[in-house]
Amino acid sequence: MPSFALFGLLPFALDAQVDQAEGEDVFELSPFVVDGSGDSGYVTTQSLSGSRFSQNLSDIPANISVMTAEMMEDLGAFDMQEAMDWSVNSTASDVGDSTSSDATGIADGERRNLTIDIRGIQSTAARNFFKWSINSDKFNVGRIDTSRGPNALLFGASSLAGLNNITTKQAIFSDLNKVSTSFASEGGGRAAIDINRVLLEDKLALRFNAFYQDIDTWRDYGNSTKDGFALAGTWKVMDGFTVRFEGEKGYSETISPKTAIRDSTNNWDHYTLAAATTGTNAQKNAANAAAGVALEGTNAAPYIDVNRPDAGAVSWGGKLISAGSNSFLKPFVDVGLTSGTVYEEASLTEPATLVTDPADKFQSALVFPDWDYGNLLMAGSVVGEHETYSLFLEKKFSDKFFMEVAYNHQDEDRKWHSQDGNPNIINYDLSQTLPDGYLIDGSNVNPNFLKPFISATPGVRQDYVQSDEYRALAIYRLAGDWFELDIGGNVSYRESRSGQYRKSLTIINGSNPDQSVAANRPRFRHYLTDPLDQFTQYRDGETYTIGDSVLEFVNAGNGAGQAHTVDELTSMMLFTSGSWGEKGKLKTTVGIRRDKFNVDAYNTYIADPVTKEYLRSELSDNDADTIDSPSYGAVYHLTDSVSLYGNYSKSFVFGDKRQLSFLGETVAPPIGESTEFGLRFRLGRKLSGSIGTYDSLQENNPINVNNIINRVGLIHERLGLGELGQRSDTATTTSTGYEIYVTGNPTKSWTLTANLAFPETSNTDSYGFAMDEYLAQETTRWLALAAEDADPTTPDYVQGVIDGINTIIANRRSTDGLSNTRVQKMNGSVLTKYTFRDGALKGFAFGGGVKYRGKNNINRTAEGDDIFVDDYYEMTTFARYGFHWQDLKWNVSLNVTNPFDDLNFRYTTVNATTLDGVTYRISAPRSAKLGLDVEF
Repeated sequence: MPSFALFGLLPFALDAQVDQAEGEDVFELSPFVVDGSGDSGYVTTQSLSGSRFSQNLSDIPANISVMTAEMMEDLGAFDMQEAMDWSVNSTASDVGDSTSSDATGIADGERRNLTIDIRGIQSTAARNFFKWSINSDKFNVGRIDTSRGPNALLFGASSLAGLNNITTKQAIFSDLNKVSTSFASEGGGRAAIDINRVLLEDKLALRFNAFYQDIDTWRDYGNSTKDGFALAGTWKVMDGFTVRFEGEKGYSETISPKTAIRDSTNNWDHYTLAAATTGTNAQKNAANAAAGVALEGTNAAPYIDVNRPDAGAVSWGGKLISAGSNSFLKPFVDVGLTSGTVYEEASLTEPATLVTDPADKFQSALVFPDWDYGNLLMAGSVVGEHETYSLFLEKKFSDKFFMEVAYNHQDEDRKWHSQDGNPNIINYDLSQTLPDGYLIDGSNVNPNFLKPFISATPGVRQDYVQSDEYRALAIYRLAGDWFELDIGGNVSYRESRSGQYRKSLTIINGSNPDQSVAANRPRFRHYLTDPLDQFTQYRDGETYTIGDSVLEFVNAGNGAGQAHTVDELTSMMLFTSGSWGEKGKLKTTVGIRRDKFNVDAYNTYIADPVTKEYLRSELSDNDADTIDSPSYGAVYHLTDSVSLYGNYSKSFVFGDKRQLSFLGETVAPPIGESTEFGLRFRLGRKLSGSIGTYDSLQENNPINVNNIINRVGLIHERLGLGELGQRSDTATTTSTGYEIYVTGNPTKSWTLTANLAFPETSNTDSYGFAMDEYLAQETTRWLALAAEDADPTTPDYVQGVIDGINTIIANRRSTDGLSNTRVQKMNGSVLTKYTFRDGALKGFAFGGGVKYRGKNNINRTAEGDDIFVDDYYEMTTFARYGFHWQDLKWNVSLNVTNPFDDLNFRYTTVNATTLDGVTYRISAPRSAKLGLDVEF
C-alpha cells in the first residue's frame, strides 16, 4: 500500500546539485510529483521519499539516493535490476552472489522479479509509491529513488532494507519526439519511441512510450524478448486542480540456460559394469549379486530421447546410469579459495573412463565447458504479461492546503517453464544394451555407452498478482516568524490477490490413471554429444504427441504447489515536517502510522480422487493484526557546507499467512526498526555527499526448521502420534554498517557519483524459547511412550532422534551473532562522465565505471571458521556523440561492459567439510551495445 514517507534516512540524502537556488518553494509546481525534469547529470535536488511530497534532499533526515535517467542511460541498463546493482550498498540478485540460485541461473530466469538486496537484506519495491513486483523496463522509467531503512511512513509494510520507488515518465507541457535504437554484440537489439504532445496549451498533454526488444544473451540458447507500451496524461482542469492518469501493458519472455554445470557430478554406485544387462530385473539383480555388483534401484519413469522422439517414451527401468553425489570433479585448478582460482577449459564430450577395478572410483575427463556454454534442456523460460493503470487527482486549495487522491490497479501473470530433476547434473550411460523393444539403427546395442547425458522433466509454475490500491494524502502548511510546518495525513487501502500453480508435463494416456505417478512423468534425456536444435520447447496449454504418448502440462499430486491468498492492508498516518529557527537550520520530521492487515490463505486443496488433478482451493486460514510504526528524524545545518542528520523508524513485513510456533502459538509478523545518523557535506556548490552509519534489527523472522520437523515426524510415526503439521521458529536479524556517498557536477562538463559501504548482518536467537519449552515437555512424553512400546528398540531409536535434534539446535545456536554468509563485507562503485562542450571534440562524452564486490563469506566450517571467496571488480565504459543534422538532434552511443573480458570466477557454495567447490558463478564476458537516438 503506498504510503508516505515521512522520512527515511540517508547517508545519501544529498543536496548535490548546486545550480538550483536554495530555498526555492518546492510547492510552486505539484508537491506530489518529481518527474526528473530538474535532474542534471547524476544529480538531483528533490525527492518525494522523505514524506511523499517534494522536498530538498538536503532537508530530509532519510537515507535516500537517486538514480537518474541519465545515469541509467550511461550504464546501458535496460531494466531496473541492471541499474540498481550500481546503487548504494545494493546488489541485484541476478548479477551478484547473494543467493545460491545464481550458480544455476534460476535468478537469471526470474528477471521479471525485482530482487534487490540492500544492506544484505531483500528490499521492497514500489512504483509511484504503489507496491510493485515487476522488473520495470527503462522505456517507462523516469528515475529511481532508494530510501534505505524501514522508513515506516514511506511504506509501512516493507522490509528492514528499505524501498526502491520507480517514478514513471509523465506527460509534460512541451512537445517531444524521440526514437531510440540499440544493437547488442550478442545478437539482436531493441527499438523505442517516446512522443509527448500538448493538446491544449497549459491544459492537456499526452505522452506515449513503446518499445520492442529481441536480444540474445551471451550464453548459448539464451534470449530476451520483450515489448510494451505506456500512455500518460496530464490535465489541468482548472487552476489548482490537476488530473494525471497513466497505463502500461507489457510482455516478456526470457530464456535462461543455467549458469553452470555442477562441478559435483555423479559417481558410480558400483565400480564396474553390471554382470547382466539383459533379462528381468530379478535376473539382473541375481547376476550382479553373484558378481559382487550392486545394481541401482529400478527406474520406473519413462525416458524420451530428445534426438529420437519418434521412439516415444521408453522405460529404462533397471538400466544403469551413474548415481550418487560423492565425487567432486575438479573443473578448475584450485589454488585456494581465498587466493584466487585458475581457469582451465576442456571438452564436454569426452566419454567416461571405464574402471574395472572396484577399488578405483569413477573418474571423468569432463571439466568446465566453454565460457558461454548453455544447454537448451537446462534452460528455464519465463513468460510474463502485465498491465497496470493509475489515476491521480491533485488539488491545491490555497497556498497552504494541498491534497492528492490516487488509485492504482496492477495485474501480472508469469509462467516459469523450468526443467526439474537437476538438469545441470551430468550422468553417464552405463548400459551396453538398450531397453527391450527399443532399437537404434536396427540394433539393440547402445551407441551411447559411457557417454555423458543430462535429463529433466519439463514443469511450469504460474504466478499471478492482482491488486487494487487507493490513497488520499493531505498537507497543510503553517508559518510563523521562526518556523514553517507542514502537517500531513494519509489514509490508504490495498487489496491484493496472489497465487501459484505448479504443473508437470504428463503422459495423459498412460495406463495408470493417477497422473501424479512416476510412470506418467517422462524424463527427457539428452546426450551432450548430440545436437539440440530440434528439441521442442514445451509450453503450457498445448498438447503434444510423441510416439504413442500424448503429453500435456497437468497439475496433479493432491494440489501440491498451490498457494493462493487474499490480503488487505488499511493504513492511516499523521506526520509533520518543519523548519525551525530564524534561518530554518533545523529540519524535523515526525510521524506515526497505523496499519491493519488481514490475510486469507487458501490452502485446502481439492483434487480429483482418481487422476489426482488439482481442482480448486478452499479457505483454511485467516489472520489479522494491527501494527503502529513511528518515524522521526532531524537535520541540522551547522553551516552552508556541513549538516548533521539522524532518524529512527519502524516497519513490518507480513507474508501469505502467519506461522505457528512449536507450542501452537501464532508467530507475530516480523518487525523492523532502525537508527541512523551521519554527516552531510558540500564542497562549494558543485559536489556533495554524506557519511553515515546505521544500526537495524528485525525480530520474528521465520527460519526454516524442516530438519527438526522431519525428525519430530519420525518420532511421531514410530509412536503413532500423528503428524505435527507445519511449525515455525524465529530469529532476530541485525544489520549494521557504514555508507559513504558523493555525487555532483565538479565542472560544467564533468559529472560523477561514487559510493562505498561496509554492511554486516547476523542472526541471533535462533530456535527461541518456544523450541526449548516444546522439547522439554515433549522429550519426557516421547521417552515414556517409547518405554511402553512393544518393540524393545524403540527407546534407543527415539533417544537417537532426540539427540539428532539437539545437535541441530546446538549447531544453529553456535552461529548466533556471527556474520551471515553471502553478504559481501565491502562494496562500492564509481561512475563518471566528461562531456566536451566546445573545441574539436564538441558533442563527445566519455565515461566509465567500476563496481567493487568485496570478499564474500559463502560458508562456515564445523569449527566456526568462515570460508571466503575473493573480491573482484566489474567495469563498464561508454562513449556518446551528440550533433544536429537536418534539423534533427542525433546521439550515437557505445556501451562496453567488462571491457577487459575478465572471467571473475567465484564459487557460490562449497562443501564446508572438504572445501570442494560445489556451485560457482562467472561474470558475463565482454559485450557491447551500439545505440542511436533521434529527437525531432
